[in-house]
Amino acid sequence: MPDANSIAITQQLTHGFQASDWIALSSVVIALCVFFTTLWQAWVSRNQAIINVRPLLIASVDQIESPDLMLTVIVYLENVGIGPAIIKSWSVYSDDQPIDKTKKDPALSTLSFAFTELKTPVSISSVHGSEKQTGFAMKAGAKDPILTIKAVNGSASVNRILTNLDRLKLVIEYQDLYQKKQPVLDTSKNKLISNK
Repeated sequence: MPDANSIAITQQLTHGFQASDWIALSSVVIALCVFFTTLWQAWVSRNQAIINVRPLLIASVDQIESPDLMLTVIVYLENVGIGPAIIKSWSVYSDDQPIDKTKKDPALSTLSFAFTELKTPVSISSVHGSEKQTGFAMKAGAKDPILTIKAVNGSASVNRILTNLDRLKLVIEYQDLYQKKQPVLDTSKNKLISNK
């Protein structure tokens, strides 16, 4: 049974409030808590979604030796991230000088043109390349060949081709689906990864 002091304190605290007023006030407090919790959860979910679609581009090299004494060196552009990469710019440099695209043969990609201009002292039978245009979206897990070189097989050939590939620099700026800029792929800083 409540004593006189607790009844007096309760009456002072509830002075002017009826039970329905307390119920309404507690409903407002609960609604505000739910509202701010929902906002916080939406913010966390959006940040998690951004992390879940982050692309990562790398360039790698494969060497394939065939029985007919031909060597094929393929440079790949790979998206090893977990989201698509949207290409914003694609630049090729030879000995740190930008390649003038107006001087190249329109049938050649900028990368294949730059490689042929290096005059590799080995017997090269063909050089083919492709480049990704601005706005191209490369899906996660994609591995596209961007330069294919066919030459007569031999350790000197491989070394000379790889040495000349190191003289080339490919710089690709790209972003994720949320239009957040990603780290630039610069093959002079991140050397080509050999898959052999």
